Amino acid sequence: MAQTASIVPTSSHGVKKRSRNFDGCWTCRLRKIKCDCTRPVCLRCQRAKLECKGYSIVLAWAPPLVIDKDNRLTSVNQKKQEGNALEKERLSSRRNVDLVEFPDSMKYETYAQLNAVVSQFDDVSKKMSRSMRYFNGPFGAFKFTDSPVLPEPIPISESAQISPVKRSIATSMDIDEISKSDSPELSSDSISEPIKNLDSDKLEPETSIFSKTDNTYVHYALLDSAKLTTLAIKGPKYKFSEQSMFHILYPNFFPNIDPDDWKPNMNVMLRYFKHSTSFPNGVEIHPLLTTATQQLNGSSMAFTRVVYERNQWDTYVLPLIKQILFELICEEFPTSNSWRTHHIPKDASDIPRALLLKNLRLGIMFMCLATSEFRRSSEFEKKNVNNDEKSYFMDDELKASIEMRKIGINILNYHLDEYDNNSRFPQIDNYETYLLLALLLQINLDDLFGVYENYELIFAIGDFLIKSRLKMVERKLTTLDKYLRSVFEILQIFYSSTQAVTLFNYEIPEKDRQQRYQDLDENYDLTKDLSDVESYDSTSEESDNLEGGERPKNIQVASAGISDEQQPFSFTVYFGEKRGSDRRRESKDSGQPPRRSMIHSSSSPIFPEVGDRSVYVSYGLPKSLLQLLHEVVQLTNHKRVFQTQHYFPRNFPRVCADVEDKILNWNVESYWKLYDNEFDTITNRATKNFPSSFHEGLYYNVMSVYNALKVYFKRLIPVSALHATQDYVRASLNAMEKLLKLSEESKAKNDPYSFLPSFWPLLICGCDIDIKSNEDLQIQCRKLWSHNIFRKHNYWRSKQMLFEVWKRRSEGEEVEFMDLVREWNVVLCLG
Repeated sequence: MAQTASIVPTSSHGVKKRSRNFDGCWTCRLRKIKCDCTRPVCLRCQRAKLECKGYSIVLAWAPPLVIDKDNRLTSVNQKKQEGNALEKERLSSRRNVDLVEFPDSMKYETYAQLNAVVSQFDDVSKKMSRSMRYFNGPFGAFKFTDSPVLPEPIPISESAQISPVKRSIATSMDIDEISKSDSPELSSDSISEPIKNLDSDKLEPETSIFSKTDNTYVHYALLDSAKLTTLAIKGPKYKFSEQSMFHILYPNFFPNIDPDDWKPNMNVMLRYFKHSTSFPNGVEIHPLLTTATQQLNGSSMAFTRVVYERNQWDTYVLPLIKQILFELICEEFPTSNSWRTHHIPKDASDIPRALLLKNLRLGIMFMCLATSEFRRSSEFEKKNVNNDEKSYFMDDELKASIEMRKIGINILNYHLDEYDNNSRFPQIDNYETYLLLALLLQINLDDLFGVYENYELIFAIGDFLIKSRLKMVERKLTTLDKYLRSVFEILQIFYSSTQAVTLFNYEIPEKDRQQRYQDLDENYDLTKDLSDVESYDSTSEESDNLEGGERPKNIQVASAGISDEQQPFSFTVYFGEKRGSDRRRESKDSGQPPRRSMIHSSSSPIFPEVGDRSVYVSYGLPKSLLQLLHEVVQLTNHKRVFQTQHYFPRNFPRVCADVEDKILNWNVESYWKLYDNEFDTITNRATKNFPSSFHEGLYYNVMSVYNALKVYFKRLIPVSALHATQDYVRASLNAMEKLLKLSEESKAKNDPYSFLPSFWPLLICGCDIDIKSNEDLQIQCRKLWSHNIFRKHNYWRSKQMLFEVWKRRSEGEEVEFMDLVREWNVVLCLG
């Protein structure tokens, strides 16, 4: 009798195939055993005396997914759950479901397009009947009907001994499908690990960004300043959230979820003027407008570090601002009773030149009034103001400042985005002058609120404007044009000093490639004399061009040429004091006639005076020191590019050594006459005799920046150890302390000048304090930045960097402020 074939399919090896399915009951699936699929109750569960959880579909909250910096989907809780085996299994077994594909009619590329659709629901919802529904794109609205309020669930006592397995499964299943009476209780020992309790996802984090007792994120002393930055970006009605604060502090890691294109209220202008009801084509000016220009003098601007009567800002720029306000408010506004004639339509292609000028002047007016309102708000003494964790007190002046800043930014953004098209017009008007003034006002406003998102575009457009457009204008540059250009160049130097170089589009200047780094172009001739390539030239101290400068008297760059009697120089660099062989070589060359490039051809040192029309005196720094800082910044950028792209120019160590010689031998006496040296024969020491406290303040301001420049160079170029820069750090902080004390004394005596030093030396020197051996410098740094002078602008991000550097350094990690700039992807403007 023939044997019958088995009806059960087998594999090629004779083993029964097992299909992976999800047909078993939930109890067997959790136990990872095969279920017999008997309904309504599984027989295996009955034999094991376990509660069968049935076969219904169970919905559970999956961990939310986000896109990381590598454009990969990852869980937001992945770091906290790395050690949880069950969570790893849940993440790995999560089904691969494609994202929803919306048609083109439901896709929005900008928040403005999205807001235009969503805003329609506010009006429609008020007019809808009970049965009416409204849909627009992927969004819809319907009339909500009130339902009886369900009684609140009675909380289960913590003392009740309830199995965690039973509680977690019951919360994630359809309870109606489970019959409690005919199923035995499920033992906790029968299941290795339950489904995660969803309530634990709602627990408060251990630390909050708004905490005033934990400074893991934003230091609690800087919370209010960070909130002010958030309100300036999101609007005065914005409700604080941790996501928004994280995005402002760490934009690389936390995306911007809330839109920034909120609509400001144009009625804020009614505080200043309105259309006259008594006189046709008239305007009623309120007293607030008459005092607005008083808040726009040089002391309100971040780029006027030495304020005195008849300074360049008050002499050249302030009259132009007053002229713009008069023309807009008293001449143009009454004829139209609105600003519609000054607005540029969104879909307009060909914009008349006259409309561009009117629109840009309108933006300047809003930014000026925003600056004035901020100053008025900061002058008011806010007593008994105690902001809680998620609130920030704002008076009417501060709210108006935020509103008008937003209006001014929206206007300026159009001119920045469309500058390529608008720059095709003939250069016979003041458009470039107005645009450069608007950029400076925008920088000043961003410094007041601590906003940095616009800096990259502002400085990129401004750099192109100065190097290309203002040099090609058909009319002669006025004194105002030269002043605005010089101020922008100074700000750009300090901005570049704290900015991470962008490698993908950074190019080494052609002049440096041909004269300093010839081996980048496969030219290895190192016999060229670098003394003809120096950045210093015979330009006078008062020239408005920062590209060149005068050569100091006491700096002579020795010739590097190879002669028959001299061997080639060694290119081993010693960052510090000169070696004996170098001294002998210099003494040997001293008998030779100096080259033309070695001869100092500049005029004698100038004597700064109160009322001087020099942009460098109003900034408090000689032009030569600013040029030296610019050269060091370029050198640090070159070093970063060489290290990243694995270029190793032979001349680079030599260039670094020459720049170090310039820094160490620079002396303010070669450029500014600030004091007389009186030699005491008894003590054998020379003391400085200052003609006035004005010159003494200039000296302390110069010394503070000069010593900070030494620290900047030492730490970023040769990467010297901390102990090698502590003397420079102490000298810079001491000079800053004397300057602040002198400023208080001048204010008490009602002197016609005041000093507003930059925060740049505090950041550079503060980040290089050896907190283990020089704790007193750390205390001194915090005491200095708490001064009222540094409260006029919002420097909370720089202070946060100082706190972070000190914290990491106390934990044994060696980190610099530039490391945090790259890690956090932030930019600073401390000029």
